[in-house]
Amino acid sequence: MLKRDLTSLNDWFSSTPRKPLVLRGARQVGKSTLVRQFAAANGLNLVEINLEKHAGLDSIFQTLNIEKILLSIDATTHKSSDGPKTLLFLDEIQATPHALAALRYFFEERPDLPIIAAGSLLEFVLADHTFSMPVGRIEYLWLYPFTFKEFLIARNKEALVSHLESFSEKSYWPPPRHQELLDELRWYQIIGGMPEVVQAFVSGAKELRIQKIQDNIVATYSDDFSKYASGAELSRLQQTYRRLAQFCGRKVKYAEVLPGERSDYAKATIDLLAKAGIIHRVFHSSCDGLPIRAGLNPKIYKVYWLDTGLLNRMHGMNWKTWMDDDKIVYEGPLAEQFVAQELIAALATSDPAPLCYWLREGKSTNGEVDFVIQEGSHIIPIEVKSGASGKLKSLANFIDQKKLKMALKLSANEPSVHEVKLTLAQGGEKIPVFYRLNERPIYMAGFITKIVNHE
Repeated sequence: MLKRDLTSLNDWFSSTPRKPLVLRGARQVGKSTLVRQFAAANGLNLVEINLEKHAGLDSIFQTLNIEKILLSIDATTHKSSDGPKTLLFLDEIQATPHALAALRYFFEERPDLPIIAAGSLLEFVLADHTFSMPVGRIEYLWLYPFTFKEFLIARNKEALVSHLESFSEKSYWPPPRHQELLDELRWYQIIGGMPEVVQAFVSGAKELRIQKIQDNIVATYSDDFSKYASGAELSRLQQTYRRLAQFCGRKVKYAEVLPGERSDYAKATIDLLAKAGIIHRVFHSSCDGLPIRAGLNPKIYKVYWLDTGLLNRMHGMNWKTWMDDDKIVYEGPLAEQFVAQELIAALATSDPAPLCYWLREGKSTNGEVDFVIQEGSHIIPIEVKSGASGKLKSLANFIDQKKLKMALKLSANEPSVHEVKLTLAQGGEKIPVFYRLNERPIYMAGFITKIVNHE
């Protein structure tokens, strides 16, 4: 069985006071498996109940009587939830919405009993609940597909992980190790991080088998739409799902997503896909100050997919294309997809703070910075490119406008630092711009915190 990073769960388990934990995330990212691995790693007696199979328990949860609820769970699972080494796991909790409200009383009456809840399409229950949510009495943790780091571990490449985790500006970056990481990145972008796909790949499955698994996941997401849409809304949702894959890394224009339809229809369908965790939106921010989310414009955004492997499959990419074409791996929308996926997983835990980017549109002053993040009191622009540093005009404009001193470039190159000096033409004047460009290998995107802390 593939192992996942248990750090966040270990931190939760040892916290005081420990609140019930709600795992959130898209379908098939491995929420249930993660809980089972955690229980096994900590020697816990796991009492697991799939509430989708026992939806009749919703009326029991509605009583908010914790003693009755536990007796009903014990009778259903034929296990005892009483004991110092027990972990209660309420899987598919969206099938019994009142179980979410009951988590408050678990926290107040049974703080000794660790509880984890998870569910598919949970975001729709949370957005449309008719009961009192246990605000302040539960904790959230977002789960995403396998990160590049987890993929390397699954491939028995722990030495590469150790190399990445020991990064410092003084680190020696052996060319053979750099090339090996680039090769692994290429595989990761083809395979992606969906657990079932990764498991098949590391078990030696061939291309057609892996593509079949990816196709099934893509189809499953589409089939799920009927659970929260019908009629014309369902048709628009399925159309948007397929078309939106073509807009990866591009500013969304509703008229292009659903031609001939009202813009509010396109917006509504994109909102649904985001709620389901299938897409991520990266919003434009003016980045005029801290926090950068204060300048976020919810009407202007780019979209990225849940998983690079699924996205590439929806584009019809085959393995030979990835092996032969360096450009799609290291620059452009598909390279940005990898970076977005890694940044989201690295920066979001209990609060999935939206990623931002910067966009300037004008007749002669267009410009875009791929991503902008905030680390402490610093605003850090990030560009994903393999070109020469002197050609990053949009980045230079952003640096000048925001009066920054440093930027980050992710590329296929080894780590390096450039002291950039260039001249910008603005309003008939020539403006000198000086800044430090830290260039890092694109495969380090998921180690963004470590990178930034060394800048």
